[in-house]
Amino acid sequence: MSLIQNDRGGITHVPDRSHPGADQRCACCGEAEEAFLQLDHVENDGHLDRKAHKTSAKLFAVLKRLGWPRDRYQLLCANCNFGKLMNGGVCPHQQREAACA
Repeated sequence: MSLIQNDRGGITHVPDRSHPGADQRCACCGEAEEAFLQLDHVENDGHLDRKAHKTSAKLFAVLKRLGWPRDRYQLLCANCNFGKLMNGGVCPHQQREAACA
């Protein structure tokens, strides 16, 4: 998948993550459509990467070189990523599962 940035420098799609063991699905709901997948900062600290790397292309170059570290980054679909943003850092899917457990 190619890297596409919007006019404000935001990430619309993620680059090809094809490496051994790569999971091309949303870490929350399992969505597999590549057009919907986005890079998410697990700890909600994307502002630090934006400050340090200035562009998504530079960040992706660093992440690719590091082997796509999964301790800080994950793939989420656009719905889960936005839901996480609007819900205090927790996707509504995860919040609902926690309430049912």
